[in-house]
Amino acid sequence: MLTVGIGGCPSEVLEVRWSDIVWDRNRFKVRSSKTARYGRGERVVPLFPELHAELDSLSTLVEPGLSVPADSYVIQSYRSTETNLRKALHRIADNAGVERWPKPFMALRASRRTELERSGRFANHVLNDWFGHSGVVAETYYLQTTEDDYSLAIAPSAPSVGPLVGPSQGKREAPRDIGKQKNPGKTRVLMAANGSGNVDEYTHQGSNLKPSAS
Repeated sequence: MLTVGIGGCPSEVLEVRWSDIVWDRNRFKVRSSKTARYGRGERVVPLFPELHAELDSLSTLVEPGLSVPADSYVIQSYRSTETNLRKALHRIADNAGVERWPKPFMALRASRRTELERSGRFANHVLNDWFGHSGVVAETYYLQTTEDDYSLAIAPSAPSVGPLVGPSQGKREAPRDIGKQKNPGKTRVLMAANGSGNVDEYTHQGSNLKPSAS
């Protein structure tokens, strides 16, 4: 799905055009009205293999540049940003007989960030650039603890973590205060290894930007 590497849904998803995809370099452009006010109106995201396969199949059917203009939108339906895509996705899940996720698009974004983070292949600043949010925001809203983490901790080859209390290794930074929640009623999704979601506290406001100091 286009949510692999894209944030705001449907705003960012609906802005993607076929001309934004650079096939030979495996990347595409994402426009973000949410962060444009901070000078980050666009970013370039990798065309991950699973996303490449889906877009390539769709391109074969749509034929951009032949049957439709080369700069036409990838998604032609649901053009209104007020469309509730979550209801549509829940309806698809019900028809398929699979479990609903409480916040499906956030769950997709969170699970992808967690997958890439734990892979150890990419520097933190690179992931922040691709996803369009800071490391603090990622830790606060998106990075998840999964069942795989518990399995890895008790695996026979797991490295010893040493004593729980040890000598200080240099200067320690004081814990950062994330700030007070303005909307304590909102929830976020914690992803399990099987893809199911658990509900935890989440403040949606400013999820792509560094929280302001309280």
